[in-house]
Amino acid sequence: MQPALFVDWPAKRYLGRRYRRNDQSWQAGIHEAGHGVTAHLLEIPFTRVTIRPALGGIAGHVLLNLDEYLSDGSMIPINRRLNAVAMVLVAGSVTQEALGFMPNLRTLAPGSDYDKLDKLLIGEQAGKDAAIAIFEKGVRDLLASPGVGLMVYQLALALTKRITLDHDEAVRAMKGELL
Repeated sequence: MQPALFVDWPAKRYLGRRYRRNDQSWQAGIHEAGHGVTAHLLEIPFTRVTIRPALGGIAGHVLLNLDEYLSDGSMIPINRRLNAVAMVLVAGSVTQEALGFMPNLRTLAPGSDYDKLDKLLIGEQAGKDAAIAIFEKGVRDLLASPGVGLMVYQLALALTKRITLDHDEAVRAMKGELL
């Protein structure tokens, strides 16, 4: 079953013509933009978003400030904060899948998003799979919100031009101010 696209068609047509689906920097930009936009909307602090390749074949990353977020004296219960972190971890793959770039690949390769999530979750594999499905649905619901798809595209476009964006630049890109 093909997921519903959450980006308005004029933006999708414009950006689809501009970038090819097999362009690795564009795919990495969409993936990392999914993480970045989700972190921003869930109010998880991050330092930067990049599509700069790293050692070990990782095509990019979002540097979350987890120490600050998880040790915060917030009134938000720790389990809700951990659930938000889990949603950010699956957001890159879910975003790529939702935009039709690739099926959601749940790879447990060392250092991958799903490997990190697997280490975060406790219990039997069936329970982990059920939790992952819930986190993925949460991201899909978030991405279906009005304007969120355009935020992803704008951040991905800025990443393909600038490679690395600090937090403030990423937020400006999501708003379309950095293009």
